[in-house]
Amino acid sequence: MSKATTPGEKKLYEKFWFISVVSLILAWSLIQLHHRWEHSVDPDLHLMGLIAKEAGFACLVAFFLNLSIEWINRRRHADHEESLVKIIDQKHQERIELLLSNLRSEHDKLLRDLSVDLEAKHKTHTTELLLNLDRKYNETNTKLLKDVFQTVYERYIEPGVFKIIDTHVLKKDVMRKGYKASLTIRQLEGENPDSLVVLCFADSYEVVNLTDKIINVPLIGTMIDITPAYEDKCKFVSAIIDGTHFDAAALSKNIVQDDEQALWKLVLMGEIPPRGSVKVSLQYSKVGPKTYSEVICTTVQMDSLEMEIFSHDPQLSVYAVSLHPDDADHLPHPLNPEHTSWKINHAILPGQGIVVFWHPRREPRLIAEVDEHQIIAAPTV
Repeated sequence: MSKATTPGEKKLYEKFWFISVVSLILAWSLIQLHHRWEHSVDPDLHLMGLIAKEAGFACLVAFFLNLSIEWINRRRHADHEESLVKIIDQKHQERIELLLSNLRSEHDKLLRDLSVDLEAKHKTHTTELLLNLDRKYNETNTKLLKDVFQTVYERYIEPGVFKIIDTHVLKKDVMRKGYKASLTIRQLEGENPDSLVVLCFADSYEVVNLTDKIINVPLIGTMIDITPAYEDKCKFVSAIIDGTHFDAAALSKNIVQDDEQALWKLVLMGEIPPRGSVKVSLQYSKVGPKTYSEVICTTVQMDSLEMEIFSHDPQLSVYAVSLHPDDADHLPHPLNPEHTSWKINHAILPGQGIVVFWHPRREPRLIAEVDEHQIIAAPTV
């Protein structure tokens, strides 16, 4: 047998061989009886011999037919088995190819996912390393610069003074550029016109981010003092920040008042992109005495400061003094005596600026000295 058989097939196979053996034995026995009885004188035995001959050959033919049928069945079974094996092998091969294809697809997908994950982790790790290196570099660089600065100037600057410089100048994240302040002085109509004036301010500047990160800083930080009975003239009028206009109603939401409501402070925060800048302009007004002074100074460093004054009260004398180691350049207008300006073309540190004074002009008076009947007249201002 070409392969292991089932119990039923084995039993049928045993019956076949039993029948074949029996048929062969019968054929041989009957043929032997034929040879013994073929020449017998007894007619009955002679007839029996002929019958035995025919039966023997019939058994022999049955034996060979049985063998032929078995051979044909076995051949057919072998062919069928071979066909089944081929079909099974084909199905098995197709199944294996499908499984291999699925495995390759899963493997490729897994490799892609792992590659993407590893690339993302690599980028994240690289970014973290670069940030740490940049931070350590900045810390080291800052420390070295500070050490060098201290080594050069430590003998001449007190530690407390150096700390103020380090905190409010060297470590500041912002500065202002092109700061221009405008003050217009007008006569106050109505009551007490001789003792009060209206002061209208217009400031413009550019706030610059000195860092490589987005910062949120006060773009406007200005306060005005409120004169009782003239609150309507003491107000923040408008502001423009990078092209966005804010009217008085919008600005009022960002005003902080003290307990006695004698001071109003306007604080407007805003974000500045890394190494970017924001343009700011602000208009506000208040009431002040005719003999008074106004300090224009800064809390952050600036590259320059220009102060222009328009005095529409001809009875006022206006002048300015620099709150800076360098004097301010006085730039009177050649055609308009009401317009004059002062400018400091140097770096302005926190607390530095310009103080503006005004007071009523004094009429020239004669100072008489009686000396041999001579009178000397000298104007005083």
